[in-house]
Amino acid sequence: MKLSTLDIDRGIFDAIRYQVEEVFGYFPNRKLYTGTNDPAFIAAATAIKDSGKPLIWVVSDGDYKQRRQLMDHSIIINRETPQPSIFGTVASPVYTPAPNDKFAKTLTASTRYDIPYNIRYITSGDIAAEVAAVIEEILAIAVGSKKMITALAKDRTEKGSFVFLQNNSFDLSDTEFVERGFLFRAMNIDLVGATDEGLVAATTSIEIGMHPTDEPTNSADVPPADEFIEIEFSE
Repeated sequence: MKLSTLDIDRGIFDAIRYQVEEVFGYFPNRKLYTGTNDPAFIAAATAIKDSGKPLIWVVSDGDYKQRRQLMDHSIIINRETPQPSIFGTVASPVYTPAPNDKFAKTLTASTRYDIPYNIRYITSGDIAAEVAAVIEEILAIAVGSKKMITALAKDRTEKGSFVFLQNNSFDLSDTEFVERGFLFRAMNIDLVGATDEGLVAATTSIEIGMHPTDEPTNSADVPPADEFIEIEFSE
């Protein structure tokens, strides 16, 4: 299935957001509010902090750069440039049923892509080490080292799934903060889509030619070379 980079972005973001907000409770469930200026959101955020929990923001790299002064504890997701898949791909025919005993023939994309992602977290202050442990637990559950992630359309409906594979990590921590990150790839993604080849008739039979070998045979069941075996397929 064809997926856009935004479909992939939304799937990864929502997998992490769900754990932070709806499972661990370190941020208001943003699906319930119109934005961070919503009075109800502000009240919910205040209640979380009053309970003794810090707010953990899940943001894109651009959002973090704009508002980092508000975010002592953040998970930052950054997509890099798609690259041709390391698996290699080739166009393959796909047939789906169509009216009037026909099949719609399409050719899958001849090139698929791996999409690199950099997911890092930054936490500071007296509880940095404690929050870092919570964030690492969240990321292990949400994306792990190899997970199937559900891609999401703009309206948040599901658009299939993809393999999300970790291939490296890094640590940039200093005495005043903890910053660690993980490098992932969304694997073998169809960013191009299939090519429509039109309608074809349903196949009801095939013919297989039987050709003799150079060696003599004692089997009386092998037909002469000019005869054929017909294999019937139900329509």
